[in-house]
Amino acid sequence: MKITTSGLALKRHGGVRLTGGGGPWYQNGSALANSLVAYWRMGEAGEQRNDSVGANHLTDNNTVGSVAGLVYPLAVTFVAANNESLSIVDNAALSTGDIDWWLAAWFYFLTTATSSTILSRYGGAANEREFWLGRVDGNINFSVYNNVGNPIGASIVAFTASAWHFAVAYHSVTGNTIALSIDAGAFSPVGTSGAPADTAAPLQIGSYSTPATGFWNGYIGPAMMGKNYIPTAADVNFLYNGGVGRV
Repeated sequence: MKITTSGLALKRHGGVRLTGGGGPWYQNGSALANSLVAYWRMGEAGEQRNDSVGANHLTDNNTVGSVAGLVYPLAVTFVAANNESLSIVDNAALSTGDIDWWLAAWFYFLTTATSSTILSRYGGAANEREFWLGRVDGNINFSVYNNVGNPIGASIVAFTASAWHFAVAYHSVTGNTIALSIDAGAFSPVGTSGAPADTAAPLQIGSYSTPATGFWNGYIGPAMMGKNYIPTAADVNFLYNGGVGRV
């Protein structure tokens, strides 16, 4: 078990980001909460990371550590040189394709790398590419792929390293558009050149492909995924909560 703090000066508000209803926001009965198929708080200090809304628990690959978090007391810390990641095999709950679906994660990137993954469903074969959310140079990139593995759209937003950020990405079946928001910035929908695939690729946090590559070097948590709903600007602002997140 690894727990580190790395000298972070975190914005803590008594350790709590209140929802106003006394319980976790993901149980508040809203359309956003009801759309969740997985919510990973990353609060475990090692090994399996549990899904708080279902059974999509994440396998620890190569001993992923823990670090002081921003939203919750702990987040996960990935060391790229150790090939660390979290993953779960394909299942119906996590399947996407040509439907409304969305992803979100708090992340902190430590060092430069060619390509570093936050969250993906992107397998080793061309027909196992679904989506990829991660860092390329000074930007966060959200890309989707068709059923033969060709990229059909990308939404790109700049960010700064060595700080906590919040990403929300979605695919809308209406007009086949995708969009990405960083730190509650406005969505700028991008049209795709076709429908995204629904594949047998595993869902991975901190890496992509099989065997895994594109490892994240930094912190992630919490992370979440929803279906049959598109987050509104109000939803994103609710989750971002002025930069301290929502529990």
